[in-house]
Amino acid sequence: MSIHKADGRVFCDYCKDQWGKNKDGSWHEKAQVKAWVTIKSELAKSKGQIRHLCMAHVREGEKAVGMTLVQQVAYAHGAVELVG
Repeated sequence: MSIHKADGRVFCDYCKDQWGKNKDGSWHEKAQVKAWVTIKSELAKSKGQIRHLCMAHVREGEKAVGMTLVQQVAYAHGAVELVG
């Protein structure tokens, strides 16, 4: 996995999934949240998958997993082992 600062022109994928589009085909207002980071998977299972996340969804994921985004990437690369 690699993490990069998101291009200022992309919206959060989770916000888009959550709020979708209006009847006229434009994105719902709440779906238009600028992405904060872009994560590209480099793992065999999901190689090349790209996700754009806003800060709120990064924090939500960190809280759910109990690790920071950086720790999650280190874990995915095998640099960190979970103890307990």
